[in-house]
Amino acid sequence: MLKKGTFSITWFSCSSWGCYRNRIRNWKCKVRLIQKISFLLPAVFSVLLSCTPGDGEKNIKQDSVVVKKLTDSNAEWEKNIRKKETADSLLLDSLLKTVIETARLNKNKPSFQGQTDSGRNAYSTWQAGNLFSSNRKHLLVKRFIVATGMGPDLYTDIYTWTNDKFSKVISDTANVGYAEDTLLDVNGDGFKDYMVSSYSGTGCCPRDSRVAYLYDDRSGDFRTVGFFNPEFIFSEKIVYESGYGHPGEISIERYKWKGFEKVKTASVSPTLLNRPGQLVKPYTFTL
Repeated sequence: MLKKGTFSITWFSCSSWGCYRNRIRNWKCKVRLIQKISFLLPAVFSVLLSCTPGDGEKNIKQDSVVVKKLTDSNAEWEKNIRKKETADSLLLDSLLKTVIETARLNKNKPSFQGQTDSGRNAYSTWQAGNLFSSNRKHLLVKRFIVATGMGPDLYTDIYTWTNDKFSKVISDTANVGYAEDTLLDVNGDGFKDYMVSSYSGTGCCPRDSRVAYLYDDRSGDFRTVGFFNPEFIFSEKIVYESGYGHPGEISIERYKWKGFEKVKTASVSPTLLNRPGQLVKPYTFTL
């Protein structure tokens, strides 16, 4: 008997063994019996064939050859991957070194920007000056490299700039579905911030992931805050975020900025019934 939703199978049972003892008088039981026996036949023939005299040793040798080929192929693949990762890392380091040298040559300018192309699969852009506030200067370096077939990876470095000294305060990577980056005032404190957006190439539903680096004018440093599927109302310092899933099955959160902190002010969640897709209205509200 095959039970729905499980893999539990009891062989040769219709209602009981009685149907078998009574020469399978019930037609439905006959059909089920034939189906179960036919299901076993391929496995039985496979066992019989594998037990043919003289074939066992031959099959073992063939399997050993296949396993060795797969192992060697996998080792070669891993070797090539490590080699490429090392080459990419050296290339990115070279780009960053070039930018820092260029920045030092332009240290007496109020601001500057530029771009360097490696001629291969990577390039860098940079800009320096009063990017986030009027009383401090920063250097923003963005290095892009196409490491896979899914678009470029972004390596971000932000430095404070005092005279000819550059001190790194932010270093991060967006290497899963990098989409865009921008300078804007995210939390409404009057100072520009830096935000990077990523969008995964796989999934059923909206998956807009963002990281904001909020500028702290008191220290010249940054605070990191993450968002998922955000909608910003900048004039009211409000952010809405939704979860991952289909419409009607996810919650929506509302946040209000309090300095550098997102403070949750409301949560809206659908109440699901036992049947998928069936909802209770009105929704439940958590404040």
